[in-house]
Amino acid sequence: MKANKIDSLTTGKDVEIFVSSLVNQKYDCRYCIFNLSKPDSVNSYFHCDSTIKWESNLWQKTDFNKDGLTDLFAILYQQDTVNSRFAQYKVYVVIDQKNNKYQLNEIPDYFMFHCYSAKPILVKNYPFILYRHYKTDYTIDTLPGMDTIYNIPVPRTQLNYFEVGKTDTLIYKFGGFIELNNTANNMPPIKSIFYETTPCFGTCPIFSLNVFNDGTAYYIRHENLDETSGNFRGRINNIQLNEITALLNYINIPKLENDYSVNATDMQSCKLQVYFADGSVKEINDYGLQGTLGLVRLYDLLFALRLNQQWK
Repeated sequence: MKANKIDSLTTGKDVEIFVSSLVNQKYDCRYCIFNLSKPDSVNSYFHCDSTIKWESNLWQKTDFNKDGLTDLFAILYQQDTVNSRFAQYKVYVVIDQKNNKYQLNEIPDYFMFHCYSAKPILVKNYPFILYRHYKTDYTIDTLPGMDTIYNIPVPRTQLNYFEVGKTDTLIYKFGGFIELNNTANNMPPIKSIFYETTPCFGTCPIFSLNVFNDGTAYYIRHENLDETSGNFRGRINNIQLNEITALLNYINIPKLENDYSVNATDMQSCKLQVYFADGSVKEINDYGLQGTLGLVRLYDLLFALRLNQQWK
């Protein structure tokens, strides 16, 4: 292990100061205060089920990406002193990226439920995060109903959603934390990827991307903050293209659900279409852009293409 700034942290106060400085750099949260604290120490907005347990240490040093440098896990109670309504727990993981540079990762809750837990674990000497959280599960309600024509009881098939607890094991791959997948995938070669986003209540980049397996790409910008709309063409760098393709293969994109959504309003949604060499197509519609952590990381990489590639 090579010594770094994280190695010098010896107290909880050291951790609070260090992580808060990174949060301020990334989110400009200048009026926020941070305290190491477990989520069960104050009331949650929602009643958590009995399987959501708060067993983890408040902070821990671990080498999550096995590069010989110490990384940091911390659970913080983050409060905005200007608007206290936004007080919430945050699970942060700081990855040392060498040369005094640090990547701040946030292990998310499910749309501000504040009912989730994250705990570093070791499996065969490899570091993971055990992640217990809520997800929206859509199921068919088969409660008996009355047939209005023949006046006899018949099954009523109506789609309802429920918030259910789920446990995942997270691994640091492709520049972020995603669900562990130990299953060998036999995914056909990818011919192209199409991705588009919709408007939201607020400011969201509205765009579409069409990326082909040779790197040729088309970018349509409908709205992107202060930038003008337009149609652009470019070639995706092999590093980014290979990373996106490898991530699609790792999360086994054909086996994921076709539809995801969060129980909220005014969120942005997106459509992902992956075209394969055997003629098959996988389409995912994701309202809220929170389908899985693997998809969240994929969306991050696709969003980044707008800024880290040459477009003409």
